[in-house]
Amino acid sequence: MLFFGFLYGVPLGTIGTFMSESFATSVRGTAVGGSYNLGRFCSGAAPIVIGYIATQFSIGLGFLVVGAVFFLSGVTALFVPDRLYDTRR
Repeated sequence: MLFFGFLYGVPLGTIGTFMSESFATSVRGTAVGGSYNLGRFCSGAAPIVIGYIATQFSIGLGFLVVGAVFFLSGVTALFVPDRLYDTRR
């Protein structure tokens, strides 16, 4: 359990470094905070969405919908440039 907890926490600790390179300096703090918290909101909403779809339709459809969202997120991530802004400026 500790091992998997460590694996879960490592990306969260380093994501700020990668996200800060995606935004201009003038909006960096707001954009990184907004992006991070939007992701947290969506992670919290996923079980609610699965539960609602499972009660109205089926649990398989709920997992399919959330899996499709994760898949689209992964495909979108492939098109994000490596570095848009230099953080040293």
